[in-house]
Amino acid sequence: MNSASAEIKSLLKLEEQIRDDDFEVHLLSSDTILGKLAGEILETELVKLKGFEIKMHVISDLQVKDSKRFIKGMRNLIDEIFEIADEYWGNVIMNITGGYKASIPYLTILAQLNGCPIYYIFEDQDALIKVPNLPFSTEVIDWKDLYGNSEIIDQLQKGICDKEDHDKLVYSEFYKKYGVLVWEEPPMAELNPLGKIIWETYKK
Repeated sequence: MNSASAEIKSLLKLEEQIRDDDFEVHLLSSDTILGKLAGEILETELVKLKGFEIKMHVISDLQVKDSKRFIKGMRNLIDEIFEIADEYWGNVIMNITGGYKASIPYLTILAQLNGCPIYYIFEDQDALIKVPNLPFSTEVIDWKDLYGNSEIIDQLQKGICDKEDHDKLVYSEFYKKYGVLVWEEPPMAELNPLGKIIWETYKK
């Protein structure tokens, strides 16, 4: 156990705490050679050690060398997590021990909004740390107001590519209120990962 990686230690400790026969591990890998290799090694070792039921997911475009692809990759990661959860967030635990540091703020917000716990463990420690859920969940968001802007959000989901549509966006009430949810490189614009998290949370 002491020589195991932090990712393996954290999963073994989680399994000890939860003691659930249906404990299932989803490994979310970056779209890189090293990410896929690390995922395969973790999968092999965890099956060897505990016989966990493991599902590997390679997240398209999730890498950190190209910022545009990273935004797409984060959107794909969010989609994948919502699909795994299948609306049963009470059954989901987020383990952020491994992976890109840049993804952690988004995953933290996703977990907080949907009420699932977050855990991590330091590389040279054995203590599993839990990030507590704040008592606000989805109540801090004006969902009716967000729904009133569903047309422009759908447009952002597909992606804005021309100057006329981008100008309309910038001068809209939606942009004044929710510009923080938009990634843009004029004339292009789309929902950023935070916007994706909030819109997918609303849709569920």
